[in-house]
Formats: sequence, C-alpha cells, structure tokens
Amino acid sequence: MMTTKVTILAKSSKHKGFCVAGVDENGRWVRLVSDEQGEALAGSYCSNFDVLDVVSLLIEPKPIKYQPENILVKSKCSNVGKTNINDLLKKHPYLLHNGDYIFANNTHKVFEEDMGLLKNSLLIAKVKDISTVFLDGRKCKASFVYNGRNYINVSVTDPNCYTKDPISYKGAYIVVSVPSEPWETYGYFKFVAAIYPITN
Repeated sequence: MMTTKVTILAKSSKHKGFCVAGVDENGRWVRLVSDEQGEALAGSYCSNFDVLDVVSLLIEPKPIKYQPENILVKSKCSNVGKTNINDLLKKHPYLLHNGDYIFANNTHKVFEEDMGLLKNSLLIAKVKDISTVFLDGRKCKASFVYNGRNYINVSVTDPNCYTKDPISYKGAYIVVSVPSEPWETYGYFKFVAAIYPITN
C-alpha cells in the first residue's frame, strides 16, 4: 500500500455509484475501485471531490484483465488541490491520445478479438464537432470526429450531460473508458466518461 495524489479526470455514473478515474503524480492513468473485482465507488465516498480536483489517499494496485489501471482505495481521500485540463496536459503532454483510433475502431464498442491488443482501458483524446442526443428519452449518446473519422452514438456516462440540454462543441477533450466485461454478447461498449470543451 502507498499514499498517492490523483488528479480526478472522470467521475461518471455506474451502478448507482461512480466510476472514478484520473492520473497519479507521475501522469499514469488510474481507476479508483472499491474491491478487487473493480467495482465502482459508493456515492458517499465521492461526495467531497469533483473532476479536476487533486486528492490524496492510500491505495493498493489491483489490476484486472483489460483494466490494468485499477487501484483499490484503502482510505478516505483528502482534497488537496485543483487544476484545469490545459495545465494538466501541458504537464503531462503524452497523456493525449494520438493513435489512429479511439480503442481499436471508430464504432461505439470494442470486439473481443481486439480487447487483448489494448494496452489500457482509459484515454483522453482531442475531438471535433462533438454533440450529444438522448435516445429513448434517457440514454445519452455522443457523436464526434477523431482523426478524420466519425464516431456515432457512443455511450456517455458523464453525469453533467444528464443535467443539461444536449451539447454541441466545435472541439473538446474527452475521457473514454472501456469495461472489463462485455455487455452480454454485444461487445465492450466505449463510454465517454467526461467532456471538457475547448474554448480557445
């Protein structure tokens, strides 16, 4: 076990709790989990921090298949600072994804045969022309352009997108994650866990 500082980049809805991800002091991706199977954190645990806060906590690395970034939370967290997305990416420029695709292809999911080829389950990418819609009255989906390719109806778990009208930005940084398990037989859905509009 060790104490580390984490900059929170995503605090997204999952199973009545929160899937929390960010980067540690060395700029490495981490996902905060409540048990060794990678379960989400309870809402009560996450009440004293939000995205772009810096927190200090005791953790233990607990990687699982397809999610090597998982760290088990072993203490309450202390809020010790705040940053912004531009400063973070200047400090850790290699964080910004520069691959051909966002997780193997430009669809809304990853297929089983491609999961083993992924080196990580979290990334942040710069995209263009991002917009959201609500399908079936409640499911938020995002469409955007990355590396000249269209991504259509990718699932959104950023809770901020559920408290406002559909969004539309010319450019944004998005945090995208993939799960450790497929959804039934449909594959591993990609989730837009956070959206940071580019304003300049």
